[in-house]
Amino acid sequence: MQYEEVKTLLVLAADYGQESRNAIEDVGGWGEGFEMVSEEEGDQRRWSQVITRVIKDDEGKLWQYSYGRGLTEYQEDEWSGAADSLRQVEKHEETKTVVVTSYRPVNTENLNATQS
Repeated sequence: MQYEEVKTLLVLAADYGQESRNAIEDVGGWGEGFEMVSEEEGDQRRWSQVITRVIKDDEGKLWQYSYGRGLTEYQEDEWSGAADSLRQVEKHEETKTVVVTSYRPVNTENLNATQS
């Protein structure tokens, strides 16, 4: 599938409202001939959150786009910029080391002994 074909689908999703987007996403994970590969939650705004998705087309090409997911029952998803964010991507794997800092209670018996 070519860039313009995928972009057209995203423009249609923006133009035809929530019911159309739900129908597109329900068929085959994202749409006929597509598979959703990745979905990352990004920055949260007051009423929406940036979602970045990667989908794979029937030729195995990977496409990335972003949209705004409504955070309340009154907020619809914002797809107007999804087509403009579309780009073809490739898979890249890397190993990352994550340092987690946590805090634990102090043993109060030892604390009392040192204060005396």
